[in-house]
Amino acid sequence: MMFMNSFESAPSVNSSGLVTPQGGTPENLSLPLYGASPKQAITRFFKRYAKFEGRSSRSEYWWAYLALSVISVVLMGIATATATVKDVATTSTAFSSDTTTQVTEYSPLGNVLLIILAIIGLATLIPSISSAVRRLHDANYSGWLYLLVLVPILGPIAVMVLLAMPSKPEGQRFDGAAARQQAAGGF
Repeated sequence: MMFMNSFESAPSVNSSGLVTPQGGTPENLSLPLYGASPKQAITRFFKRYAKFEGRSSRSEYWWAYLALSVISVVLMGIATATATVKDVATTSTAFSSDTTTQVTEYSPLGNVLLIILAIIGLATLIPSISSAVRRLHDANYSGWLYLLVLVPILGPIAVMVLLAMPSKPEGQRFDGAAARQQAAGGF
């Protein structure tokens, strides 16, 4: 498997004779950064907060996705570990008898962590969607395909498969005018 250089600035031909897509440098946010480190990917994730135009490499997308997932799992795990389950008695009605229901009650720490988790989720909603749209662009798919996540069960699976597709040079059609001019060697 051939890895692309992070500082690649022009299309190149790999050992199989295939053209690899054009990438940018860490400072240049108008082109995708192939082979981005986790720090570079997360930085670019937030710097391109609501930019739906252009492309994001697989490494840019998946490192940011992994970081957000780890943070969510850790916070939710701690909140759940501090929770207690209590049995609550319910009264009988004409249609049911007396029963008990289990209710999860979070500790004050758990409640704070859940609020922090909700704030993080809201704060990263737009950048997560824009990053996914740019990733679809890099694989030469329309960003509108992201709306497939609204289809129950199969939609999110289909989007995850599309997000994992390799970069294609044809995805350059989604770059903004400035990125296309820079790629052509202009200023």
